Amino acid sequence: MSIAPMLKATIVGPAKDATSMMSRLQSLGCLHQISLSRQDIEQQVEIDADAARALKYLCASRRQRRMFRRDTDFDFTATVQKALTNEKNLRRINDRCDALAERIRIMEPWGAYQFPDKNVLDGMLFWFYIVPLYKVKNIVDTDLMWQIVNRDNRNAYIVVLAKDEPPVDALPAPRAHTGSVPLYQLYQNLETAELEREEWIAEREALTRWIYLLKKYMARAEDHAALNRAVSRCWQDEDLFVLQGWIPEQKSGPLQEMLRHEQVASLIETPSRHETPPTLLTNRPLLSAGEDVVKFYQMPAYWLWDPSIMVFLFFSVFFAMILSDAGYALLFLLLLLILWRRFDHNPVWARLRYLVACIGVFSLLYGILAGSYFGLPPPEFLVPFHLLHIDNYSMMMGLSIITGSCHIMLAHTIMAWHERGSRHAWTHMGWIMVITAAFLIWLPGHHWARAAGIGTMAAGFMIIGWFASSPGSEISSPWKRLLLRLFGAARALSGVTQTFSDILSYMRLFALGLASASLAGTFNQIAHQSMESSNGLGLLLALLVALFGHSMNILLALVSGVVHGLRLNYIEFYHYAMPQDGYAFSAFCKKEDDL
Repeated sequence: MSIAPMLKATIVGPAKDATSMMSRLQSLGCLHQISLSRQDIEQQVEIDADAARALKYLCASRRQRRMFRRDTDFDFTATVQKALTNEKNLRRINDRCDALAERIRIMEPWGAYQFPDKNVLDGMLFWFYIVPLYKVKNIVDTDLMWQIVNRDNRNAYIVVLAKDEPPVDALPAPRAHTGSVPLYQLYQNLETAELEREEWIAEREALTRWIYLLKKYMARAEDHAALNRAVSRCWQDEDLFVLQGWIPEQKSGPLQEMLRHEQVASLIETPSRHETPPTLLTNRPLLSAGEDVVKFYQMPAYWLWDPSIMVFLFFSVFFAMILSDAGYALLFLLLLLILWRRFDHNPVWARLRYLVACIGVFSLLYGILAGSYFGLPPPEFLVPFHLLHIDNYSMMMGLSIITGSCHIMLAHTIMAWHERGSRHAWTHMGWIMVITAAFLIWLPGHHWARAAGIGTMAAGFMIIGWFASSPGSEISSPWKRLLLRLFGAARALSGVTQTFSDILSYMRLFALGLASASLAGTFNQIAHQSMESSNGLGLLLALLVALFGHSMNILLALVSGVVHGLRLNYIEFYHYAMPQDGYAFSAFCKKEDDL
């Protein structure tokens, strides 16, 4: 796993050939263009908003038809408008169906009725009230003509017969507004609306036949806009155009082959140290998920190193220490095994499943060492492997501190190798000596280790102070140089508090692992007590408590493992191993070719 080496390509040709040259480079699809325009156009390629909305709407259809691949009968504009019209009508009819269903729900307690003409009842009207059952007794002594037509466990549905609406205080509840449409008519209206909705859904499914061609036409439009933008980024005058870009070294051959047949002058050279090429991470498929995790937070600079494999492994280790349960790990691995094939159609999940598998294996191994199986002690044949005791606070805190120290020392070691031959490499070596010396001093009961640690720490501080402070050669005064060196040394040595606070930050591994194991044991205890407290439903209650408790504990462990596992890599590790960030390699290519 490494950063792909880049070459800088410069191409000069006739101005009239600029567009055709950029079109061929777009088809080649391996150049990251450098802007040479005085007015760099950095806006995103505009996408037809209506077309994007129509495509998203059709792709969200639950059922999709077989797609057309030939565009002989395809009308892009008409298809987009049909999709948007369908979306509008389907939303309208869905709202109508929901409104009718809600109206029916309100009307059903009153039963099927129809208002008679006013002359039939001598001008008397029906007035509807929903009265709580405990308030019905308050209307018994009134002079109103009323009748309970229905009741449930909370309310009584009362109809009052009167010419005028009763006073507000006549009944102990406000009047219910049922509307004038009878229940049977509402059912008919709902049936008609649902039939219309089925027609719009069928039309939407029929329109899904054009999804591929919609994507193709949109990609073609984006490619055309990207081509115009790329031409605008070249330097041009009346006679010549000049373009520059970065190209991966392993793909320089096709570019050189293409340039041999063009009437252009070209220069392909390695970048100088002061230049900042884009970063292209090259990873094996098995470990490519580490690249996705790295890109999620920060792209490493081109002149640094690829941390993908380190983040991949240490994130798995930290997650395992936070989970601290072999039973949970087996559950993850079983679920991953069931869903493994379903991830084939999604490239991102196809890569991440290897990371999940690594997390599961590490969690299983650490859970066996911790001796926790859904919060229960290990079976007899696994007792010899129970080497880590969660309730032994000094052991677990020591393990967390050792893990953090090794993680940060690894960062310094990598940077020392990367910057070998420079003063910064010695600074990193000094910090490695300081952290190692702190180990020796921390070891209990070893006087020789304490003495060796003090000496090593003093030597490490001297190395840091000397190599981290480098006054400029332009300062001739020895006193100024001494003061600047002392100031630089003090500034560098002040980082000792940051270093040890970062190491102590790894204590969260112990705290979260202890919380996960404690919660699992607590839910098991509650389930056991529930089973013993009841003879009949005790077993069922215990199963429900255990299922709910462990599900919640797994969810908390997942969140904690992801958040804090990534945080220890992104914050603590990157602070020492990634002093600079870069930008990703973005190839100038045709999106239409990817369909």
